[in-house]
Amino acid sequence: MEKININGNRYYEKDGKRYPSVTSILKYYPKGPGFYTWLSSVTKEEAERIRDTAGEQGNNVHNAIEAYLRNEEIDYDKLTSKESELIVVFLDWYKELLDNHKVEIIALELPVLNIFNGYAGTVDMVLKIDDVYWIVDIKTSNYVQASHKLQLSAYKHSNWFGDKTVYGSPIPKMGIIHLKSKKFIEVEDCFDVFLAVFKIFKFETKNLNI
Repeated sequence: MEKININGNRYYEKDGKRYPSVTSILKYYPKGPGFYTWLSSVTKEEAERIRDTAGEQGNNVHNAIEAYLRNEEIDYDKLTSKESELIVVFLDWYKELLDNHKVEIIALELPVLNIFNGYAGTVDMVLKIDDVYWIVDIKTSNYVQASHKLQLSAYKHSNWFGDKTVYGSPIPKMGIIHLKSKKFIEVEDCFDVFLAVFKIFKFETKNLNI
């Protein structure tokens, strides 16, 4: 699927149709009073700098982990010390997983699509752990947020997984490896809440020429 940006939102295009991305939809999920209190305490420029720095860190860490899982070398010289620390957390977690379980990598950076509800996204990893399929998301944020759980629930309920169709849908298990807290967190399904946010997204964007 091809990725395109329209009016600040990301869409995936497949067979002539455009599907909003899960992450763009979840921008419409309420961030809570704590976020807006913090936002009012910094300048717009500072908030944008922090956002961009966090985004770059997340991308660099994800790319390095993907390279490792594809049996490629990680170029630590191109990474900051903090990024390297987060990657080591993942490597330690993954080694322990391999030591204690039977693990098979089914897919990395897998595009997914829910044809019936009309959204798309990209899954970090699909793993088969002791004969059970898991969607696993890697997070470098300071905290695991509610929107992260909605993101995984949306992926779980996709019904097109590229060429990876052997495990069916929905995938039974979901988890987040949160690198800053060094924790793996199993996520419960909250697809109904995601769909509620999706309704808000569609209401807010219905007059856009998409």
